[in-house]
Order: sequence, then structure tokens, then C-alpha cells
Amino acid sequence: FAYARFDLVHLQPALPFVAILFALFLSKFPDVLQKNFIVLYLICSSFLLFKYHQTLKSNQTRFFGETEYALVSKIDKYVEEGDPIFALGTTPHIYFLTKTRPSGNNFVFQFHWFMKEAETEILTGLVNDSPKVVIRDSSAQTAGVNLVSAMPQLNLFVEKNYRIVDKIGDIEILIPNESSN
Repeated sequence: FAYARFDLVHLQPALPFVAILFALFLSKFPDVLQKNFIVLYLICSSFLLFKYHQTLKSNQTRFFGETEYALVSKIDKYVEEGDPIFALGTTPHIYFLTKTRPSGNNFVFQFHWFMKEAETEILTGLVNDSPKVVIRDSSAQTAGVNLVSAMPQLNLFVEKNYRIVDKIGDIEILIPNESSN
């Protein structure tokens, strides 16, 4: 559960409790053993931090694969840095990877329970700040609910104003219809 998040955010609330339990655990040992544990802890922590910082410097990315990079390459043909795009039911990190922004400068993680509240505001952003590219994954699901079906207003806007120009796996790349320009 923790590895699924880039920054291990789900483990952070446990840190104070781990520190307290560790201190209580150490208090049960004689002073000499406590000092040895602390030294061992500092050595191990330093090693782990060094390894972590090495991976940060290496520009190695663990969470983006061939599909994401192929998608970025295709999108880059249609946009420039800072342009509005829209990801419908797919990879929200595409904004970062393409150096673009969400239309209307509105970003909401597209879980169907969030989109019930945010769909109208996102649609307003699409109308007022039309994306140069839309990427859509019609097969994406969260908790057994199809994301595109859960956002009918957004999908209708895309269907009326955009046409498919490319596809990578299940992800469609759409650009504005000629009449929409």
C-alpha cells in the first residue's frame, strides 16, 4: 500500500508512533546496548539516505514506462510548454511529463466520487480554456466504475469537439475538430 505512492505518504502518520515504540524498546536495555543500537541505527540510516539520494541524482524513474513516454512523444507534436490539455480517465501525471497544464487550471484526481462534485467546474474550464489535446482512456476504472462513463458531461464535450488522431493501447489522443478552431 505504501509503495503505490511516490512519497510513501500513507506511512508518514505512523512515524511518531514508530519513534516512540523504538525509544520504549531501547529503554529496556542497558546503557551500553542502547548506545550500540543508536550507533547502528545512525549508520544504517546514513547508508539508506545515501542510496536514496543516489537514485534522485541518477534521473532514473520507476513509475513511468514505455506507454507514458510514447504518449508524451505523441502529445508533444501538438502542444508547447504551458498549453492546456485534458486527461480524461487516464494518467494525471501527463501534465508534468508534457510540461502542460490542465484546461481551466483545474485539476481533480478523476475518481468518480470526486468528479460528482467537480465535473461542472472542470467542464467550465474546458469550455473557457479549450485544451489543445485530450487524452482519453475509455476502459479506465476505479472501484469497478468506468471513469469516462462516470463523467458524461466531459465525455460529451470531448465527443462533440475533438477527433481521434492517434491511439496508444487503450489511450486515445484527440485534437480539436477543424470547426472547433
